[in-house]
Amino acid sequence: MRKMANGFNEAVIGQPHVMKQALASIYSLKSSKRKRPVTLLFLGDSGIGKTETAKYISSCLGTDMVRIQFSMQQTNNAYQYIFGADHGEDSLARELIRRSSNVILLDEFDKVSSAFYNAFYQMFDEGTFVDANYAVDVSKCIIICTTNYRTEEEAEKYLGTPIYSRFSKVVTFNPISVGDKLKIARKCYASLMAHVDTEDKKLIENNSVLTLFERVIIEGAYPNMRMLKNDIEDAINFEILKARDIIK
Repeated sequence: MRKMANGFNEAVIGQPHVMKQALASIYSLKSSKRKRPVTLLFLGDSGIGKTETAKYISSCLGTDMVRIQFSMQQTNNAYQYIFGADHGEDSLARELIRRSSNVILLDEFDKVSSAFYNAFYQMFDEGTFVDANYAVDVSKCIIICTTNYRTEEEAEKYLGTPIYSRFSKVVTFNPISVGDKLKIARKCYASLMAHVDTEDKKLIENNSVLTLFERVIIEGAYPNMRMLKNDIEDAINFEILKARDIIK
């Protein structure tokens, strides 16, 4: 937990309050008498650090988190996936049984039909996920649900009070300031350039990629930080290709 606290602001820039709130709930797992998981609901726009925070928590514990994309569960098979179908078919319970980590990310939790949330009541309350075939112990897990809702009021309205009230902690991620976006851009650029081989690095040592992105950010672009790293990487590769006369 000290490791989570000390390194968070460097790993996830622009959300200094998040780990303080999360750790207050995570600490309760220290009690051997606790029989239910810690359940965290992360609110906020896409690309501002919710998934990265879940990955960071998992990395501090030395595990690879279980990531379940609820945006993929909007078909006719969603009911069978969540409530269980035939033995041997893919299901949420089977994924939980096979897990190698007690950090579980239910990504885009708001994308599944609210009619399915009652499947999680016992899971959140008692630490057991039950479907038609299995009962899975998740009592010592950290379960993180992400949504794109911006406020607690909005989340409770659309998720519904029965599931909303079962979360250990609701954490709202703030929009990232221009100053923090610049820090993220510089960190991304440095990380990407560190992986460019020596020959290519010499070809573009005077490139203006970072300066360009800093200007664009100051002018108000990039609400979504997830796109930024990809775009910086493409720009660096573009400079290398130009320097090698592969493109004009």
